[in-house]
Amino acid sequence: MADDSNLIILDGCTFFYSTENGDVDAKDAEGFFYQDVRHLSRWQVRVDDNELDALTSRRVDYYSARIVCKTDDSDDDAPAVSIRRDRFVSEGAHEDVVLENLSGKPQRLTLELDYASDFADVMEAQDGGNHEGRSWQDVRSRSVTLWNDREGYRRGTVLTFNRSGRVGQDRSSFQVDLAPHETWKLCVDITPVVDGARKPPMLRCDAFHRHANKMPMSLDEWLADLPYLETDKDSLGRTYRQSLLDLAALRVRPDDVKIKWAMPGGGIPWFMTVFGRDSLISAYEAMPFHQEVAQATLEALAELQATEWDNFRDAEPGKIMHELRRGTLAALGKIPHTPYYGTHDATMLWLILLDEYERWSGDTRFVKRMEPNARAALAWIEGPADLDGDGYVEYRKRSTSDKALENQCWKDSEDSILFADGRRAEPPIATCELQGYAYDARLRTARMMREVWGDEETAARLEHDAADLKRRFNRDFWVPGQRDRGRSSRRAHRSPSPPSRHVQRLGDPLDVRR
Repeated sequence: MADDSNLIILDGCTFFYSTENGDVDAKDAEGFFYQDVRHLSRWQVRVDDNELDALTSRRVDYYSARIVCKTDDSDDDAPAVSIRRDRFVSEGAHEDVVLENLSGKPQRLTLELDYASDFADVMEAQDGGNHEGRSWQDVRSRSVTLWNDREGYRRGTVLTFNRSGRVGQDRSSFQVDLAPHETWKLCVDITPVVDGARKPPMLRCDAFHRHANKMPMSLDEWLADLPYLETDKDSLGRTYRQSLLDLAALRVRPDDVKIKWAMPGGGIPWFMTVFGRDSLISAYEAMPFHQEVAQATLEALAELQATEWDNFRDAEPGKIMHELRRGTLAALGKIPHTPYYGTHDATMLWLILLDEYERWSGDTRFVKRMEPNARAALAWIEGPADLDGDGYVEYRKRSTSDKALENQCWKDSEDSILFADGRRAEPPIATCELQGYAYDARLRTARMMREVWGDEETAARLEHDAADLKRRFNRDFWVPGQRDRGRSSRRAHRSPSPPSRHVQRLGDPLDVRR
């Protein structure tokens, strides 16, 4: 987890996670990450071998930051030299290190940059880093490239300096002579290399509030497309604007799918990739403000919808994916996230969002195009999702990967479904909110069948099945004597298994019991 004092900036699937003073030492999974791989695990600035103390440290845009420091040995009241670090992320990253002589005397200084990369997969970075593969460095007069080859999968990080200095394998130093009140600047490009292709930064010096053509959409464009809030309450206006900016920061446009608009990722910073449940719910909640977010999410997940059985990835025909990764572990087939399909709710949520999108946008042309995917999703709900044919959807993982999920409902931690005495429920498990999603998905798909796809017969059957599910749910999922706590999950063999409060609560909003 990111500490509140740490600094995170990002653009899509690229993010820079550092301490308050801008340094990275990877002890808390910090680093510069590109497409699920850490391309810098050490990035530290020193002046005359002194560490930096942050005076101010803040994000300017979600993709930029400014950090103002002094050296830790300098006078707190009147430091002779200030150090400013301006940082920008846009595929690659760019950093300006600016030294300013605040005194009336000349200053001679040595600026040092320490750097290294363990090229850890994002999953490894949160668990101690990577110690595998062959690493080497290619040093030039104004650049150094850090390389790693792991079972034939190669990544690199190119550091390019705009000034001459002593460039080494893990440290570069620059002699700086400053006249009174003079300023000196070092510009550094940080360029990931993937499959031989360089990904240079699109934003460089002084790029605050700027926008590059390949970025998903400028903030000005994004805000201009959203409803304008007119209020005399400043706090409400600030909250509304910040909410829109936060949604903008979540946007990703993955290379793996072709979508016109950007879609929301799973979360900052570790889940900035395509997710099923998380992206769908974010898009649903954003519907009153930006329907194109939902369209992009629906289209991307439809393109990645499973078409065959794959036990390692928990994939079944018609199922909507859970999580997509593009790092080293995925490339080498060591994890099932290519994508991984181990969630039981995303397929139903996809149908729910498709219906909600049409209600808000009136875009029947898009919904007609999604009909084959919707029918495949419905076939999964009525087939493989119901493990024992009893009319309830229940889950049990098939993957042998240690990264596969035991629980494939919204609360997917391994200990989320417990008995009252603390024992874990054994699969197959049918949680109440999954039945709620199945109920809602049937009713919404029935509407689309009737009004958009012209299939009255299937619409009537789905409405009948939804009513029957409601009746059976009220009978089977109520634990007598539990009152409001009685809404529970049950194992497929009908042993009641009260879950966490979160699972109980999520069963209610979809009105299965009412």
